[in-house]
Amino acid sequence: FGNHDWYREGALFLTNGQNQREGSWRSAGIESDEVIATSFALLFLSKGLSPVLVNKLQFGNDADWNHHRDDARNLVEHITGLPKWPKLMTWQVVDINRLQGATGVRDLLQGSVQMMSGRDVPQLNDPQVGMLRKYLDQGGFLFAVNCCNGAGFHDGMFELVKRLYPGGEAELKPLPPSHPVYRSEYLFTDPESVKLYGVDFGCRTVIIFTPEDLSCLWNKWMKQDPPDRPLELKTMIIRAMKIGVNVIAYATGREPPNKLDQQELAEQGGAEDRVARGLLKVPKLRHSGGYNDAPLAVRNLLLAVNRSFPRTASTRAIELPATDPALFRYPVVFMHGRNRFDLATGETKQLRRYLDNGGLLFADAICGSKPFDNSFRRMVGQLYPDARLERIPVDHELFRLEIGHDIRKVKRRVVPAGVGGAKALATEVREGEPFLEGLRVDGRYVVIYSRHDLSCALQRQSSVACAGYVTR
Repeated sequence: FGNHDWYREGALFLTNGQNQREGSWRSAGIESDEVIATSFALLFLSKGLSPVLVNKLQFGNDADWNHHRDDARNLVEHITGLPKWPKLMTWQVVDINRLQGATGVRDLLQGSVQMMSGRDVPQLNDPQVGMLRKYLDQGGFLFAVNCCNGAGFHDGMFELVKRLYPGGEAELKPLPPSHPVYRSEYLFTDPESVKLYGVDFGCRTVIIFTPEDLSCLWNKWMKQDPPDRPLELKTMIIRAMKIGVNVIAYATGREPPNKLDQQELAEQGGAEDRVARGLLKVPKLRHSGGYNDAPLAVRNLLLAVNRSFPRTASTRAIELPATDPALFRYPVVFMHGRNRFDLATGETKQLRRYLDNGGLLFADAICGSKPFDNSFRRMVGQLYPDARLERIPVDHELFRLEIGHDIRKVKRRVVPAGVGGAKALATEVREGEPFLEGLRVDGRYVVIYSRHDLSCALQRQSSVACAGYVTR
């Protein structure tokens, strides 16, 4: 409310007023009854902690953003009743006119998805567009819906994308039938009949726009249909709900953020960037298999290092080919990708010299990419023909608290192999031991590799179709 985080302040008020011996509450008036006061306190603490699945974005100076008042409410209520999803998820309205800077980006990040709808050209000023871009770069997702066949909003979305990505590095274009959004929850056997446009940036599609007025149909959804509702309208509503569920499932991986998590922004590394001398620097290794497909992964990793060990690492972006002599300045080099690649003979020879002289190659396959995984294993075989990657035992010090965090139990999203586009994605999140492979030379690991995704999780952009570790 206003400039106050009502849940944090309310939770602090209640926990400070709790009976420490019995765990109950008592207040004035009707709440002088301990049972009533405790019931209300527990209701506030539990319901208010529900993860925010959707922020409905309020923008402009009129009501164009809210033609269908119950669209987001109904969509979230429908999703929270589905079997694979967390229970008691919620939604909220976020007025972008009241948000500012980094604090505004954090407020947007409370919700997994920003839902934006309208009939006219979206009225967003340059600071608001910049805020949305930072939100998307931090792992956010924008779901835009055209209301009432509004030509202004339709054309305005294409202009908004140009303002979000002025360098032309991304564009709004039709999503291909093979896109995972068409099978992320329900299988659409005729994806060509579903009009969806998307913006691909980094690990995934970060914006999806539909020119269909789905929000009008979401607004009409009810848990129990009225007896006189026409069958044709029921069918249209069911279809619209399924499209909405698929988009939200793709965007969130069915893992909405914890409301109490404090979002750490990549831009917070600026101080370290300006004072780089004496700090750990980790370059990315250039190659032809998508070496920069998760551009913020290394930066976010080094920010995490600095949170655990203050002022240890520089977050300045460095990219090097394996032939660059500067490679030998760095103790660790990072590598990821999603496509097939090959290193030239000169690159392989210099990378081998780097590793033999104390360097470490740390790599992962983006979203468990098989083409990259095959290429990486082939490259390791060229580097060390007489050695091979082997699983690093879970009792190794790498996974223990003594050097950072206890990660002997982690969560990983599993995507069934061989499904293709014939079935809906039956992904699941499992908890178990981490699986890292390494190559040892003279008792030292010179290569540490994860065939399961790390980079998109670091980028906070892993989708339901991304096989790999879950951000925690």
